[in-house]
Formats: sequence, C-alpha cells, structure tokens
Amino acid sequence: MTDSRFDWYTFVQKANIEYGTTDADWDPYARVAILSFNEDANRVCAKFNGKNVYPHNMFKERIKNGDVWVCSLTLNGNTNYFARGIKKLDASFLMELNKGDIDTVVDFLWKNNRASLEPVLEEKYKTIFQEKITELVNEARKEDLLKIEELETELERLKKVSSEDKASIKSLEGALEAAKSSNASFAPQQGPMLPPSNNFVPWGVSDMAPVTRISPEAITSENFTRSRYSVHLSADHRNLLIVADANGNVLCIQNTITLSGLDTILPFSGETELPCTYNPSFNGLMITLN
Repeated sequence: MTDSRFDWYTFVQKANIEYGTTDADWDPYARVAILSFNEDANRVCAKFNGKNVYPHNMFKERIKNGDVWVCSLTLNGNTNYFARGIKKLDASFLMELNKGDIDTVVDFLWKNNRASLEPVLEEKYKTIFQEKITELVNEARKEDLLKIEELETELERLKKVSSEDKASIKSLEGALEAAKSSNASFAPQQGPMLPPSNNFVPWGVSDMAPVTRISPEAITSENFTRSRYSVHLSADHRNLLIVADANGNVLCIQNTITLSGLDTILPFSGETELPCTYNPSFNGLMITLN
C-alpha cells in the first residue's frame, strides 16, 4: 500500500521550479490548521499544540469570536502562534463544497480531532440510534397488536362457526339416532293387510314412481316424500305394503326407507328395481318381493 501522506517539502520544491517561487514565499503556509476561535481574557484566541494562537495583526478585524478558520500559523518564539486566515469555514463555505471537498474536510477533522470528536459523536448517535430502535420497536408492537386483533377476530368467528356446527351436528345426530331407533324397533309388520286408518296421508295414482332397492335394508323412490310410513309384510313374505302415515312405524330420510330384516326375507344381490303397483284399497304401494 502506498503512503498517501502529503510531502510539504517536495511540493514546495516542485512549485519553486514550475512557478518561480522561493521557500520564503511558502513560509506562511508551512503550518496550516483548522482552528476555532473564542474570546479568552478579552482577547480572541485559539489553541494549537497546547499553545495559544492569536490572529495576526492583518486579521484582527476579520477573525472574530466564534469563527472557524483554515489558518497558516507562524510560531512566535516558543510561546504562541500568530494566525493568518486562509478560508473562513461558515455556511457559505459549506454550501460551496462538493462531495470530494466534504470528504477531505471530514477526513482532516477526524484525523486531527478524533479524541475530541469521538465522545460528541458517540453521544449524538447513541441518542439517534436509541430513538430509531424505539421507533422500530413501537412499529413492531403496533404490527403485533394488529395481528393479535385479527387473530382474535378470526378465533371468535371460528368459535361461532364451531358452535353453529356443533348445534347442526347435534341435531343430525339426534335425527340419526331417532331413525336408527325407529328402524331397529319397527320392522315391517307381518300379518293381514289392514285398511288405512284416519292418519293415512292420501297417495294419488298419478304420483307412482319406481321403487329401487339400493342396499340390503334400504329402498328408495321419488314417491317417498313423507317423513313416516306404515309398512306391512304379508304372511307369506311375498308382498310389502307401504302406506303414508303421520304416525307410521318407519322413518323416511331423503326419499329412502330403511327396513330392518329385509335382507333376511330377500337377500341382496345388487341394486335392482322392485315391481310395485298402486293399491287403491289401502291407498298405498304394493311391492312384490318374490
């Protein structure tokens, strides 16, 4: 890595050759520093290498209390320096700087004033970082609170749906148990066919539709539109009479009637249509089993 430090002696020698200057011409600039001037004992001064720096007589009216200047310094014996102003560092100066100039100034200030700048910058950016961290934490908390609210809303919705589903499931379970109980307890009645009671629901001839056996103990038909039927099995097990009856012994669900023990009377060999006719005497369907 090359040494990028500025060689003042080489610079002066090259300038003397190129521009005809002498070493004496460069004496005022042999020692240059950026100094902040303040009033001390009714006199404007700055500090450099532990010694006081006073404005040169030529600059007493220009260098004032509170100013920051780029100065050339001349040692007065071994007690103090006199400063000649090269450039005042004020707002107008800063506005004229390009990025390269700013980088140069910042680099110079950092190298020559690091010990004094570090505590100031550390405190300043510590506060800035703390404020930024607090801001980010607060934003994260707001997002978390919004997510929690959304989750709580969704949970309440699911609880409501779950409650409604449970009620529906309970209702269906009740209907299913009732259907199982009814069909387990009420097999087709055997014996002579009886005329319809006053509870029979009228069943017109025009409503006739095929009856299909779909499982060992279930038959279905578009005619099965009532919730209950009376079912009677002939003594010879050849005929099955189905009559719509509000107090019937068999439930009908979705046009399907389940008849406990049907598979014993007529073994199931697959889905098939059962022969049936309308019986006006009983106002019901007469199904032929075999």
